[in-house]
Amino acid sequence: MDEMDLPQMKKEVESLKYQLAFKREKSSKTVTDLVKWIEDWRPRGSLPQPGADEEQPVGGERKVHPSLEETGHQSNYPD
Repeated sequence: MDEMDLPQMKKEVESLKYQLAFKREKSSKTVTDLVKWIEDWRPRGSLPQPGADEEQPVGGERKVHPSLEETGHQSNYPD
């Protein structure tokens, strides 16, 4: 091992004391907390879901907003 002079050793000891002063958590705990946070906050439905086509078919019946049903408004879009 390389020999250190006294100032280098003092710096090393101070650095180790400084690092020791911080409370550290295990990475296994922080990783599970991070995964839980991501699952709680990621937007739902951002990725394709199996069966989503059955719930929201393309085409089919025309749907009119409820506020326009009273006026008899028809959509201008072709079927």
